[in-house]
Amino acid sequence: MVRDQSTTETKRFSRLLPSNRKGVISLLISLTGLLALFIGLIFYAFLPETQNTAITTIVLGILLILIGMLISYKEVLGFIIQKKGRYSINSSIMVMAFILIGVLIYVLVARNSIRIDTTATRQYSLANQTTEILQNLTNPITATAFFVPTDTTSASYRISTENLLNEFKHRSSENAKFSYKYIDPDLEPTLAKNLGVNEYPSIVFQGQNTDGVDLSYTLTAPLFEERDISTAIMIASGIQQKKIYIVTGHGERDTTIMDINDRLGFGLARESMRNDNYAVQTLSIAQYEVIPDDAAALVIPGPTIDLSDIESNLIHQYLKSGGRLLLSIDPGTPSSYNNLINKWGITIIDGTVIDLGSSLANQPKTPLIQQEQFVTVDPINVITDPLSQVYFPGTAAFDQILPADEMPEYIRAKPILGTTMLSCLQINEEINTCNQNQFTILAPSMAVEALKPINEESDENAARQTKIVLFGDTDFISNYHFYNFNNSDLYLNSLNWLTEDVSLASVRAKALTYRRLVVTDREIQLIRGLSWFALPGLMTLLAFMTWWRRR
Repeated sequence: MVRDQSTTETKRFSRLLPSNRKGVISLLISLTGLLALFIGLIFYAFLPETQNTAITTIVLGILLILIGMLISYKEVLGFIIQKKGRYSINSSIMVMAFILIGVLIYVLVARNSIRIDTTATRQYSLANQTTEILQNLTNPITATAFFVPTDTTSASYRISTENLLNEFKHRSSENAKFSYKYIDPDLEPTLAKNLGVNEYPSIVFQGQNTDGVDLSYTLTAPLFEERDISTAIMIASGIQQKKIYIVTGHGERDTTIMDINDRLGFGLARESMRNDNYAVQTLSIAQYEVIPDDAAALVIPGPTIDLSDIESNLIHQYLKSGGRLLLSIDPGTPSSYNNLINKWGITIIDGTVIDLGSSLANQPKTPLIQQEQFVTVDPINVITDPLSQVYFPGTAAFDQILPADEMPEYIRAKPILGTTMLSCLQINEEINTCNQNQFTILAPSMAVEALKPINEESDENAARQTKIVLFGDTDFISNYHFYNFNNSDLYLNSLNWLTEDVSLASVRAKALTYRRLVVTDREIQLIRGLSWFALPGLMTLLAFMTWWRRR
């Protein structure tokens, strides 16, 4: 029984094969053409770099199919006239129409794409400020990314950077002012040399200012976040840089030290300011006895020597005229700095903060500030909204010199962050705990907005209000700690708030959420190919088997 059925199936299959040599040749040529057409379509759709070869393969496949049909044109014509032939042609037309509709939909969607970011942290969305920068570009900006394909360091940045650059290009599609390309420096060393690139991976941004002067700016790894690219575009488009002056001459932190393991160096903070499109210079007030008119803000990082009376007066007059100051001190800072901020309603509390409720392991004098401890009310929310954790390795605390209900209306002083309720201040450096009656919430950082100092007349020539940001610790922005947690973000956001560059403060690095499948471009193409061809092909095979058994 089984043998008879097998014999019957064999006979049925043999009827489908040509009975003469010409028919066999025609069938083989036609099948070869179909295979070539299929391979060419796959290459054309998923491997853009092989489009010329793919088109040639598609044309060859069509020609082979036509040749095969012409060799056996009588048989083909006879098959078409038959009832089964008409049904087959009708089915083929429906399949081709279905494929054509699918291709048409794909083309329309590809050219008029709608992008929706469904990630919890909006990981693949650009900030509104970044989109505004891109849409307001007046001259083209070109980003040339130098990545060595065989370098594992480059590979770790390549995918995320290309996704980000592609998003920048997409968001600038209205004015088509931003474009990018990838270059292998081993294949084009002359181009890398001409652009001054000697470290990889790097991205060179080239553009022009409004006067037509060529400008360029180079980013090196790991500075490939949205904030870094936005800043680079601003610099390459000639947006004017605001000047930040770092005060020297009082034992402040050294801005020339770049060693990431140095616990006193301030070089990484200085470079980060420059990466935020600030022109950063040092300033000796004692030497010049003047604060430049173009100072967008003064930075005093960890002074250990008192200000002279002349210097104190110059800084006070600068603030009174609408100046901006970012002052980071340490416990035991000389009294002249306390006298300076007293005029603006703030005082330094003696002692070092101990936080038993939240600190680094076995280091109660290093408070760890969690997300819920940040003040998120206006206007401080610009500084603190994007942050999650910072820490201060030994910090002083600040308070208002008057109770809140007695503070004048022309001065607004707000804590930027606070410790837990299990905190206290200790003057004795050997004590690392608190008594129960000492517990209180402390403010290691404060922000001040003021129209004039306490008990003084306002400056009639002041074009803006005074802003001051205070930190009770300088170690958290030293090279050793700068890139830990959100330490750098807190410091740079504070500077952005002072200079009113809130757009930069809003363009923050987003927290990574490991919910995604990380694949390369080739793997993406493979997944697409399997979903577009393998699954439909399997369904077609099953349909053919069903037809074969039921025909």
